[in-house]
Amino acid sequence: IYTVSPHEDSVPHAVPGIAPSADRPALSPNGQWLAYESTESGRTEVFVRPYPGPGGRWKVSADGGIWPVWAPSGHGLFYDGADGWLYAVNLVLGHGVQVNHRRRLFDTSPYFGWAYDVFPDGGHFVFVRPASRPPEVHVTLNWFNELLRRLRESQRSR
Repeated sequence: IYTVSPHEDSVPHAVPGIAPSADRPALSPNGQWLAYESTESGRTEVFVRPYPGPGGRWKVSADGGIWPVWAPSGHGLFYDGADGWLYAVNLVLGHGVQVNHRRRLFDTSPYFGWAYDVFPDGGHFVFVRPASRPPEVHVTLNWFNELLRRLRESQRSR
């Protein structure tokens, strides 16, 4: 996981203290905590640590987890568990991270690739669902000529 400061330079800097296996970072709404997934414990889990640091890291998933997304309040996190269910964890953030409560919300297997986000109300989600048919790609060659042709046709029909 890298950061870039647009005000200083454009060189990416690795966030210190995070394993190379870390992926899918999510910054808390107040910018003070970083959630991410990593296989550093032997399986993919969700961790939270202070940002930009220093400080430790705390595992907040149980039995595997991916795709952390912060709750709008900043005191909770959602993640997709290894069992295919979406989980919500309430966190106590301070000198460390404590999981106050974990809830199993719903089965995410009907959704594609775990790509999701939470609405500002913290109670609704948007997921990417697979298309019922393969996606279509339309290519228009000589698009400017096609545009002119359609403009002429629309003017004639008036």
